[in-house]
Amino acid sequence: MAWLWIRLNDPRDDGLSRDEEFEALCRYEDDLAALMNERGVGCYVGRITTGGRREFYFYIHAEVDFREIVEPVLEKHQDYLFQSGEKLDSSWSHYFDLLYPGENGMDQIVKRREKNNDV
Repeated sequence: MAWLWIRLNDPRDDGLSRDEEFEALCRYEDDLAALMNERGVGCYVGRITTGGRREFYFYIHAEVDFREIVEPVLEKHQDYLFQSGEKLDSSWSHYFDLLYPGENGMDQIVKRREKNNDV
């Protein structure tokens, strides 16, 4: 498992992102996901925004140097401070224990998908 955390430039008092930063954060996330897909070295599995940072999580092949792979995104988005790392998590416990939505979260996802398909 690999992660990339970026410091929000102007977080709200509760540590979440402001509306003004939303588009920039979306572009960052889209660039990361596209790069991982393009390189075929693993998969992007989710994000969390908390404590004034956005945390992106990936599951990658063991022989991959994650930092080297994401370097083009880091260079493109130099206005964000970042921290990255990797750890062995072959059972995907981080994903299932932290990122996987619970029952309420899954209901929200389904409702949002249904709403977007109706538009």
